[in-house]
This record gives sequence, C-alpha cells and structure tokens, in this order.
Amino acid sequence: MHRFYLPPNEWNSASPALDEGESHHVLDVLRFGAGDHVTVFDGEGAEARADITTVEGKRIQLRIGQKTKSQPLPCAITLAQAVPKGKSMDFIIQKATELGATRIAPLFSDRTVVQLDASDAEKKREKWREIAIEACKQCGQNRLPEIAVPRKPKAFFEKQEQSELMLIASLQPDARRIKSVLADQPAPRSV
Repeated sequence: MHRFYLPPNEWNSASPALDEGESHHVLDVLRFGAGDHVTVFDGEGAEARADITTVEGKRIQLRIGQKTKSQPLPCAITLAQAVPKGKSMDFIIQKATELGATRIAPLFSDRTVVQLDASDAEKKREKWREIAIEACKQCGQNRLPEIAVPRKPKAFFEKQEQSELMLIASLQPDARRIKSVLADQPAPRSV
C-alpha cells in the first residue's frame, strides 16, 4: 500500500488532509480518488490506514483508521556528517534515514567546500528534511530523523548531549574496527 507523510498536527484535526505535494502524488500520479485507501505516518512512530473521503481543490481529506505506534530503536544514533560537495549529502541523508538514525547533524568543517549563510542553510535543511520524508515513505520507516541546522564541529560538540558512546570514523592504520569497540562494552542507548 502506498505511504504518505501526514504531519502530527493533522492527525487530531477534525478533517485531516494531505499537503498539496502529497495530494498531487495521490491524485495525479496514482490516480486515486474518494474511497481509495492509503497508509499515512506521522514521523514520530505512528502509522495508520486512511480512507480518502473527499478531494477539495488540491488537497485530499482523509478518515484515519486504527493507529499503530512503532517503538524507537533501543539505541539512538546521531550522525554528525561533514557536508560533501555535490549531491552526496542528499544520498547520506537518505541512507541514514533508512538505517534508522535518530538525528543527523550536518557539519561545516575547515575543509568543507560547501559553505552557506543562515538563510541558505535553512533552505538546505528543509530540502534534506524532504529527502528524509521520501526515504521514510520508501523504506517503511515511521520515524523521521531530526535534521539539525548545519554548523561548525565546535558548535556541534558544545551543544551535543553526552552520548554513551562516541565514534569517529577513521582510515588511520591504528584505528580500531567498530566490531571490536562494540564487543568491549554493553550495548549503548545512544551513539
């Protein structure tokens, strides 16, 4: 069944409706109409089957059925990633979402080619959020990762909540393999 993102604030409204982009996909791409069924998720773990009740302009009204809630993963994963040039970050956001990352923190390191001002960084963040929503729809993930505003590593580490385990990927010859690091300690609740 086709999956669509319905923001959490819409779930409890008197007449929940998909936004214009999602409605366009339902109406113009899939050619669904009143009486058809879809699956909706809220990005916070809830999923439900929904019936299309009416089409008003460019928006679809829904009747939400039985809601189920998926539990979060036992380990909350934050991915702090230096922003590469080109579209590589889009791919990283997509795959991190599919793998269940709880939070994605884009970083502008000293050697990062891409540098953005505040308004461009917010636009990029919204684009990455859309990519994460599409990844959730595609893979069946009901939890949308939080995507932080891009910032310098120093700012990230100053504001970062202390994780039980902090890992840094390294290609140095003396770096430990992740399996050996994880084998030496109990399963962490946050990485």
